[in-house]
Amino acid sequence: MKDRTTGRPRGFGFVVFADPSILDRVLQDAHTIDGRTVSGIFLSFSVLRGSYLLSVVLVFVS
Repeated sequence: MKDRTTGRPRGFGFVVFADPSILDRVLQDAHTIDGRTVSGIFLSFSVLRGSYLLSVVLVFVS
């Protein structure tokens, strides 16, 4: 996510997975976003949207 005023990254983002099984695979690897390493996972949950179960992970980058 980027700050609306400055256009700079805000240091966090939202990731939504339509298939919960992908979530485990994604979390196994280290990731870099805009040259910054993902430092941790603060919240992970699932949400039922209609007939879909969405897994949501909030991450923070350093």
